[in-house]
Amino acid sequence: MRLMEMKGNYPKKAGKATLDFVGIDDSSSRLLHREKDIIYIPAFSDLEMFPLAPDWNTFLAVLGGWNAERGKQSLYFGGTDENPFLVQMNTQALHSFYTGGTEGFLNAIRPEGIKRLENSLQREARRQGDIFAIDSGYSWDELKHAADVLGNMQLKIEDSPAMELFRTRHVLRGQHAQLHTRNYDMQFVSGTVVAPDHADLELTVPYIIEQTALLYDPPKAD
Repeated sequence: MRLMEMKGNYPKKAGKATLDFVGIDDSSSRLLHREKDIIYIPAFSDLEMFPLAPDWNTFLAVLGGWNAERGKQSLYFGGTDENPFLVQMNTQALHSFYTGGTEGFLNAIRPEGIKRLENSLQREARRQGDIFAIDSGYSWDELKHAADVLGNMQLKIEDSPAMELFRTRHVLRGQHAQLHTRNYDMQFVSGTVVAPDHADLELTVPYIIEQTALLYDPPKAD
């Protein structure tokens, strides 16, 4: 819905997040941004917002308009997960929302590798913010043996007292290893993953991890 069609009846909350529509003046920015529990949204006429749930707990905001050419739009995904969040997305994700609604959008931003593994391993991935983790089904010793026997590859397992996963704010305290195959590079981790605004993610065995797809600037994801 376009801002002008809301006729001042703007959503005030998105779960725990307060939505603050910033008036247009010389100092206003065209960038949405979050400060703690408040998400600031520039009230430009070409702003469009779409709830991903009836209560606006999560939402999409498009600056530039629904029909603007690619490169002239900015897409944001925000609201409340465990706590308030806001992240800029690649506008390619809009097509999935246009055609498949909320389910289509959420499926599009789920990492392809994780979806394949969920199907082949018949188990569901766990998530901490924009990090997805799926149980590999093997111990570190079993993974080392499989890599050696099946691919003649050495799996180097390293201790990680404070490793930033994908250069994000998600930090691993445990062990990690990478396995490079012809079609897919896998990153295995075990231990504890900590991140601001999220509960710790305890991984007692090796998990395969990936980051949310279609992020505009993955290292700066919220």
